[in-house]
Amino acid sequence: MPEGALPLEIRFLHDPISPYAFAGATLGSSVFLFHPEDSTYVAKCVVKVPSKTVSFLSQQFFGWKSGAEAF
Repeated sequence: MPEGALPLEIRFLHDPISPYAFAGATLGSSVFLFHPEDSTYVAKCVVKVPSKTVSFLSQQFFGWKSGAEAF
């Protein structure tokens, strides 16, 4: 994962022998795919939710889409 990304949760696939996992990261609203490559794991950003400009709190609001908004 890139420097500054904070993994919120890590979820492996339901198949117990599958080496793949996903991690939702805060401070960037991204989802990363972890997979083996050679003798180590690598992370690849597969979902990036863009930030929005808002008129409250701070100038940019980093959001995480959930429910119907996620699709």
